Amino acid sequence: MNLSDYWKQFERTGSINDYLNYACASEEWQAQEKEESESLDESGNCTGNGLVSHACWRLR
Repeated sequence: MNLSDYWKQFERTGSINDYLNYACASEEWQAQEKEESESLDESGNCTGNGLVSHACWRLR
């Protein structure tokens, strides 16, 4: 499931458990994004520690 699936499930049920599933998935996603962004050097090139995407989602 992706984040929007977890959120849609919560919207349908209103269950605290479904909200907590969304919150946990969101934290995991944010940690993964941080890890991937740290693998890039200042010029946007790969440092060899992770994947490089052609799309940059960082705010400037």
